[in-house]
Amino acid sequence: IAQTGTGKTAAFALPILHRILENRVRVQPKSCRVLVLSPTRELSGQILDSFRTYGRYMRLQTSLVIGGVPMGRQVRDLMNGLDVLRESGRDPGAGGVGHIRRYPPRGRARVHRRAAGGRRGRHRPFPVAGAELAVHGPRRRRPDSMSGFAPGGSAWLIAICVSRVGSYMVYIAYAATLPVLQREWHLSGTAAGSIASAFQVAYALSLMGCSTLADRVGARRVFLVGTVTSAVGAAAFATYARDYWSGLWLYTLLGLAQGSTYTTGILLVAENVPVERRGRAMGAYLAGHSLGLALALMLAGVAIPRGGYVLAFWLLALGAIVGGVVAWIAVRSTANVITSRAADQRFVGEVLRNRPAMLLIAGYTFHSWELLGMWAWTPAFLAACFVAAGAELSRGAGLGAYMTSLFHLTGMVAAFLAGVFADRFGRTPIILIMAAVSAACSLVFGWLIGTSLALIVGVGLLYGIGALGDSPI
Repeated sequence: IAQTGTGKTAAFALPILHRILENRVRVQPKSCRVLVLSPTRELSGQILDSFRTYGRYMRLQTSLVIGGVPMGRQVRDLMNGLDVLRESGRDPGAGGVGHIRRYPPRGRARVHRRAAGGRRGRHRPFPVAGAELAVHGPRRRRPDSMSGFAPGGSAWLIAICVSRVGSYMVYIAYAATLPVLQREWHLSGTAAGSIASAFQVAYALSLMGCSTLADRVGARRVFLVGTVTSAVGAAAFATYARDYWSGLWLYTLLGLAQGSTYTTGILLVAENVPVERRGRAMGAYLAGHSLGLALALMLAGVAIPRGGYVLAFWLLALGAIVGGVVAWIAVRSTANVITSRAADQRFVGEVLRNRPAMLLIAGYTFHSWELLGMWAWTPAFLAACFVAAGAELSRGAGLGAYMTSLFHLTGMVAAFLAGVFADRFGRTPIILIMAAVSAACSLVFGWLIGTSLALIVGVGLLYGIGALGDSPI
């Protein structure tokens, strides 16, 4: 008999992980891709640790099913879908999956296995392909394939993108109306900048906090709550923001709500769309953001001359409300995936000491610095250009919003095409091209005030392509 440490677990675990990596499809809810049986809970735990160690960077969904412990977490893991499931076949606590089958909590869960080859030894761990989990009970949900929004499908992705269009419209409400707000709210340059800065700080903190929360409670749950909260926050901002202090506090709270939907939406797309289509899916997701900003600026350009900033605020808040409804319809049948974390995984080791990850984070930080700055000041900059050319302030603000919306439309097209090109030609060359174009435009654009409006708009359109084109990559 082979001794401990000679590689028995690796002998069957590594080929399994290689097969999973080669066929990296989305794990269906209520199913597992690999079932491994072992005679004792101690051995089951050791095998689980080995799978997590070998597949450390594969984002595996794994779980250990044993008897003698509360079954709630085990049932939740099975409901979400798993890459690898361990069961202790001879555990004295009634035996994991079999125990759940015989004594389902509240009559909800039973496990059915399809035959998948014979055993190779009485006590040897072996993989069984195709274990399925069926759900029984009075509140049975229709299978995803029978609904209009199968997770990862085209209709599902379109609905997610449409929800982002509506939800993101309110993101630029303050920037789109800033020239008018400075006059109506008697804002100095410092006061005007402090509102935008407070929103961005709250947004950044929310991105970090809600991403961490999604690891613990699932991206779907955080995404839905954040989308609904954004709709409520948008309505409150449109109703009560009437001076500097009310605008500062309400816009900051809106930033906290908005941040909870961005990275969680990306996680939903990554969890449900196969890797071979993920580039274009991410491009479509981010193109939805750009389209939302473009529509918001167009609506603001129409509303400001007719009803002032109040009408503009309300039109954009309606977008967030519609986006919340569409998001709920889209993801109501999507599994809430909670990824298990290995015992030795820590933030410091996995992120702060991971040089490639830190370089990527640093690059994205400076990309966001440029992009969010562009979004914040471009409407006011173009309004100043039109006023310098002889337009009245309200008309200049409306024209500035219109022109900025064109920049976001070109960014929307660039985000989608960049995702497609990245799938075909690789991510590195595409991101380098987009970053070079964006850097060149950012150095030139601000100095163009007072020059030809056609030149300003032309450079701005190119700027929109470069600044948004690397986002989905």
